[in-house]
Amino acid sequence: MTERCSCEGCKKKLKLIHFDCQCGGKFCSTHRYMNAHNCPLIQKKKNTCKETIKANNPEINFDKVIKI
Repeated sequence: MTERCSCEGCKKKLKLIHFDCQCGGKFCSTHRYMNAHNCPLIQKKKNTCKETIKANNPEINFDKVIKI
């Protein structure tokens, strides 16, 4: 059984050299990068970064300054 690229539209046969991703797929040389095969880990990483930014940077609302 030959292994194939895990990218949805590609399905190329993988030769001796193939690339493993952290999401668990095996990819050809054109889809080896996370943004090339729409890796779900990218969206997960973005969401965690947004959550940490919200948690570490509280919203500050200033009262109006009264002019003298």
